[in-house]
Amino acid sequence: MDKLNIENELLNERTLSKLLDISTWTLRYWRYKNKGPEFVKLENGRVRYPKQGIHDWYATQTRVE
Repeated sequence: MDKLNIENELLNERTLSKLLDISTWTLRYWRYKNKGPEFVKLENGRVRYPKQGIHDWYATQTRVE
């Protein structure tokens, strides 16, 4: 049985902010406003972003004109 390598499935806010070229403050504001990509808050208070949720959210943000 394959084990889920959770570290490869989740991004922290610093990594995601670099990927999206936005500040970590923007990600925090989006969380506060229930906007942006799906996130999970761990028991230790740290926030992580599932890769699939990032892809799904990004697909709704992009358009071809």
